[in-house]
Amino acid sequence: MTTSSQITASGSAATPKRNLFGIPLDQLGWFACLLLSLAAGLLAFCLTCFVAIFAVLFYNSFGHHAVDFAVTYKFIALPAGLIVLVLSLVYLGSLWMRRVFGAKSTHKQA
Repeated sequence: MTTSSQITASGSAATPKRNLFGIPLDQLGWFACLLLSLAAGLLAFCLTCFVAIFAVLFYNSFGHHAVDFAVTYKFIALPAGLIVLVLSLVYLGSLWMRRVFGAKSTHKQA
C-alpha cells in the first residue's frame, strides 16, 4: 500500500530510493561507484589491519609468542579489504547497470 508521500505528481507510485548517509546510491555514475568501492575497500583494509595489529600485539605480549606483524597485512587485512572491494563493486555496479540499462524511458508516441 502506498502512502500519499510516495505518490508522484503523475499519480504513479514512486520507487523507494536507496540512500546511505545521504548519498543517493541509485543515482551514482560509474566513476562514483568505482570511487566509493575503492574507499570502502581501503577503509575495510585499514580498520581490519588496525584491529589485527593490536590482536597480534596482545597475543605476543601475553602469550610470549613471536608472531610476525606482517601476518596482519598479508593474511588478515588484505583479504578483508579485497572481499569488501569486490562486494561493493558488485553491488554498486549492479545498481548503476540497473539504472542505465534496466530502466528504459518510455516515450509516448503521438
